[in-house]
Amino acid sequence: MDRIDGMKMGVIPGLIAVHIIFGLAFIKSKWLYKTVSIIILATMVYGFVWLSMSNRLIQTGFGNYGYWDLALTNFLVGLIAWEVFYQFDHRLKKNWL
Repeated sequence: MDRIDGMKMGVIPGLIAVHIIFGLAFIKSKWLYKTVSIIILATMVYGFVWLSMSNRLIQTGFGNYGYWDLALTNFLVGLIAWEVFYQFDHRLKKNWL
């Protein structure tokens, strides 16, 4: 196994775990809604991070393996995804409840 494969196995689960822990800590809803929301958001974030890294949308030039590019991309995509979720959830609860 080479270093890139090792980075994939070690870093990707850690980046997804951040979104799962964040969702568990900050979504204040019923258990089923919380679980489904976390799974959907973590999957979407992972997909968008994968697409942006495949297309090299963010390149910092730090490091040889692109770890900082991956971390920055995960931060930006996660920030956008969680903000969209918050706005959607807030308006949904405001209008229907």
